[in-house]
Amino acid sequence: MARFKVRTFFMLLGILVGISALTLVFSIGRGTQEKVMLNIEKVFDARSIMISAGGSRMMGRPESGSQVTSLTISDFEALAELIPEIAVWDPMQMIPEQEVKYKDLSARLRVLGHSPQAEEVWNRGVSRGEFFDDGHMAAKARVALIGQSV
Repeated sequence: MARFKVRTFFMLLGILVGISALTLVFSIGRGTQEKVMLNIEKVFDARSIMISAGGSRMMGRPESGSQVTSLTISDFEALAELIPEIAVWDPMQMIPEQEVKYKDLSARLRVLGHSPQAEEVWNRGVSRGEFFDDGHMAAKARVALIGQSV
């Protein structure tokens, strides 16, 4: 080592840079993983599952060739009866892009249809006003929950 001081210095420098780079990459990966998991936990907790009619896609239409193209309220009720651990469920329908109008304003938005249980299932509240309830559903009231960025 004493004979090749420059070579030894560069070898040690390379080892130091390599270890530092690996530490940085693993730290960034761990931070990204934690952020993704926090975002997922905002939507689902460890006890949640999502059942889609007709396929394995989370967004959009069922895959072509699928046998089942719809789920009904009766289907959800039957599942809840068969699986007593189901505490609460929320049937949801999504329209990927729909023109929404209010007075003279309009925008193309993703529209989600939910039940009054959505507040509990998705762990989301409202910042102003109130969440719709069974009374609104029974009266077929024209109510909407609007995101803050709309």
